[in-house]
Amino acid sequence: MNLRRIDATRELIHSRSELLSLGHSESKISRAVRSGELLRLSRGHYAIASHLKQLTPEERHLLYVFACAATKHTDSPFSSHSAAVLLGLPLYNFRSARPQILISHRASATSTKYVDRRVAECLDSELVEICGVRCTDLERTVLDIARFHSAERALGCADAAIRLRFPVERGRAMAPEAMAWRESWLERLANMPGARGVGRATKVLRLADGSADSPLESVARLRFHEAGYDIATQVKVESPFGGFYFVDLEILGLGVLCEVDGKVKYTNAEIRQGQTADEVVYEEKRRSNWIEGRTQKRLLRLGARELATPATFAKWLRDFEVPAPGPTPTR
Repeated sequence: MNLRRIDATRELIHSRSELLSLGHSESKISRAVRSGELLRLSRGHYAIASHLKQLTPEERHLLYVFACAATKHTDSPFSSHSAAVLLGLPLYNFRSARPQILISHRASATSTKYVDRRVAECLDSELVEICGVRCTDLERTVLDIARFHSAERALGCADAAIRLRFPVERGRAMAPEAMAWRESWLERLANMPGARGVGRATKVLRLADGSADSPLESVARLRFHEAGYDIATQVKVESPFGGFYFVDLEILGLGVLCEVDGKVKYTNAEIRQGQTADEVVYEEKRRSNWIEGRTQKRLLRLGARELATPATFAKWLRDFEVPAPGPTPTR
């Protein structure tokens, strides 16, 4: 999340003293909270509910993080999903959660209605400051998400972190520096034998390569891997106008290409860049026809519904008669 977006989100927070200075009484504030007009973010901090309708779940959580930071009387850093939103990492299938901070002493680790306190060691070298708020850095945050959250969310975060640290042109192979950084994650996990979530995190982070353009693409790669398929990502196909189209995935050895489409591609005006949804669908159809004709391969589409669970993904494979994975083809 860029700093301008962070500042715009932060401005939606109103302190109790600010509301009182604007002429609201204590009783009026209480009534507004009960009616749902005001949303209490933390002790003494609020947001006007109608102003939050256009926010993503991550942006809504960021409100709670900043409100919590303004309330808590400690410099304990934010971590996990709360650090992720500060760092601009996506949280696949995220709805809501209390802000999480790290506490070094169990005696002060009691969670409250507004904050989740987790006991864990954290070195100063693992911390950064975002807009005056301390949180775990990119590497530590990815490791925490990988250990304590779902595999789907973990891979989406890891891919996004790699793209942030090592941005590369679409379709290029993973840079050696990015591979080394991923290897450092695995080394850190290897030095935590028996710790919670280490085994699962290791399996997921081995798949991270930064090639996905969205968390949904990361989930698709995870589903294909779990089902035993060998795939390539960001496959180049010559376009009719010069240059290349990039197809999200190819199932190697089966003559099948896959595009991973989220609903937002058709409903978000900013992403459509002035086109109507119908125009986007038409252009996508022309693009698909060209790619199939050029490559002589089937082009299939799948989205959040098909990727929701391994079971829904397996049903999609059956419905489209995608052959079972065979021996890994030679690249």
